[in-house]
Amino acid sequence: DNSIARPGLHGLNLPLERCGLLTFDAHLDLRDLTGGLNNGNPVRALLHDGLPGANVVQLGLQPFANSRQYHQVALDAGIRVVAADALRHHGVEAATAEALDALAARCEAIYVDFDMDVLDRAFVPGCPGARPGGITPAELRGAARLCGRHPKVRIADFVEVDPERDVAQVTLYATCMCLLGFASGLAARGQL
Repeated sequence: DNSIARPGLHGLNLPLERCGLLTFDAHLDLRDLTGGLNNGNPVRALLHDGLPGANVVQLGLQPFANSRQYHQVALDAGIRVVAADALRHHGVEAATAEALDALAARCEAIYVDFDMDVLDRAFVPGCPGARPGGITPAELRGAARLCGRHPKVRIADFVEVDPERDVAQVTLYATCMCLLGFASGLAARGQL
């Protein structure tokens, strides 16, 4: 599940103020920490750990999947939030390139969290949190390739896939195509 983002970003082994976090996600992942750590609060936990909100960009958020309260937490922290509709309107690859450039200007290393529920529910029946109105696998694959090519991207995860809920392996194929897109970006910068 998406709770891996917190230890993953800490795995960069840098002071948090030098780390960037780019998420592709339908959800803000800013739930309160009082109930403990879980897949609904890794971004909130990272902010609590000291990650500056200005070092976080979240792309693909679904407006009816996030509360006003948590959206306000994002705004107060200085997180750049781009809803799914705005992402699609601007262009997924263009928005990704802008996010990477903005984070690279502030950070030494970037962690990318690909929560597969950023995709439209039709493409990922094995993602319980996916909603109608998400982006397409082709759009996410292109974004993943850009992330893989970027020299400051050090770690990426692909999460929130439940194979037991999948239908005809649609979710697994979409996830694998995005992973391969990321790997092709790494290969293009000579990292494989």
